[in-house]
Amino acid sequence: NKSSRIGNKEIEKSKKENKMSYTERKLRERRDMYLEATNLTAPHHRLATVLLAHLSDHCAKTSNPLPLYVGWEKVLEAGMMPMERTLSTSLYVLSLDEGKESDRSDKGDRDVVSEVAMFHDALYEPTEKTIALLVKSLVGRGDAAGAEALLESIADGPLADLRHRTTSPILKLYCEKGEIDAALRLYHKMKHTSRVVMEAGTYSDFIAAVAENGYFRSDSEPIDGAKDLGYNPASGPGLLDILISDMAEDVLD
Repeated sequence: NKSSRIGNKEIEKSKKENKMSYTERKLRERRDMYLEATNLTAPHHRLATVLLAHLSDHCAKTSNPLPLYVGWEKVLEAGMMPMERTLSTSLYVLSLDEGKESDRSDKGDRDVVSEVAMFHDALYEPTEKTIALLVKSLVGRGDAAGAEALLESIADGPLADLRHRTTSPILKLYCEKGEIDAALRLYHKMKHTSRVVMEAGTYSDFIAAVAENGYFRSDSEPIDGAKDLGYNPASGPGLLDILISDMAEDVLD
């Protein structure tokens, strides 16, 4: 009977391990290595995870993100698996530090906020907040295509209809890079997404970028893929009329 109980426990353990995600398995391996190296125990490790939750709450109350940078390093070092609420709170607090001198001075090129967001999404369901932070990080590195691909990866899920503040930075980057065919494709998608309310500034920036790249000239080549999206003509004064009409419909409503 004893051997039977042991066998059943091993089977249950195996089932739990099979249900683990890749990230969870790697964190478990990291935790075991950390405990062996430090001579700490599993209860010590669980206590550290609880303390991390209290730390994130404290930092949120005091609007002080600096202790969380130390906490994040310990998460990685010890293979911790924080609760979803802890990660969400940490993201909120760390976002307060974005763009500040203290956020850049001693961390080189690391983007800790996006690291925490990716960690969150590897363990739990992505949220609009984490997706927006990852998009912001990719745009900041000049990777408009990567940011758009991230949005495409959730196109069939509950976050399919993201807001203007998430998509507009990608459109702006495409325009800055002169990739007007990609900009038009994203613009068209934004126009037909229910939760994206296009702002006047977005329209004017996009139209200005199309003009700067010469696509409103009478002798201009058509924008690649524009006709497939329903823009006919796909260049010249006729395209300008279409875009101005789009802007008038939304901005004057």
